[in-house]
Amino acid sequence: MSRLAVILGASISGLLAARALAPHFEKIILLERDTLPAKAEYRSGTAQAQHAHILLWRGLIGLEQLFSGFTDTLINAGGVMTNATRDWYTLFPMGAFPHFDSDYEFLCASRSLIEHTLRTTLLEQYSNITIQDNTAVTGVKLSADVPPQISLLPVGEKTTPANWTADLVVDATGRNSRAPNWLLQQGFGNVRETMVKPYLGYATRLYKKVSMHAGIRATVVMAKDPDMTRGGVLFPIENDQYICTLYGFSKDYPPYR
Repeated sequence: MSRLAVILGASISGLLAARALAPHFEKIILLERDTLPAKAEYRSGTAQAQHAHILLWRGLIGLEQLFSGFTDTLINAGGVMTNATRDWYTLFPMGAFPHFDSDYEFLCASRSLIEHTLRTTLLEQYSNITIQDNTAVTGVKLSADVPPQISLLPVGEKTTPANWTADLVVDATGRNSRAPNWLLQQGFGNVRETMVKPYLGYATRLYKKVSMHAGIRATVVMAKDPDMTRGGVLFPIENDQYICTLYGFSKDYPPYR
């Protein structure tokens, strides 16, 4: 068993990476730039977290396999289980999706609650995993001769840089990843990138006391660019709230006020 794995970023991808590595490393440390809240709250490092999120059936099965009891924990924390073919009104550009009974259950919750539940469950179930927040990674030095060297800069009151050596480094920092620059600086060449610009915009609000038609618990209107550039969702989430996210393609953005 290898000794130390370091994961850059403690968002959902970082948490899942830690779970995958847990049986194979003596110690796993996730380094997170943000201050991680003690409860399910929005944080600046997850820019899309304020918009609507759900766990689709296959993803929910996968998470339950990785974290035994995760589904019940999330429901007990306020997540809302819905049946995608019975409880939803789904409107596609070609017409409404028919209603029927199925096994496809989708769990609705805010992104903040999903991440918080994952984080607390991971730390409860694996004692070899720790998270260090308020820590910026300023560089990773790679060499064929020595293990990866990680340069850290604590954020906040502590300002003393530090250097760590790890057996494995996983970059889970997402859209703000600096790995391509680090690789280029160390002679590994350019990382090939593919960029797609859908010109997609979102606007989201939370509501209470939402009145739905009998038997309907969620609503989805699917866009189809370029014929129908607007769409939206309305999902039940924790604290007796509904989250409504409107979206538009091809710069047909919803208003933000």
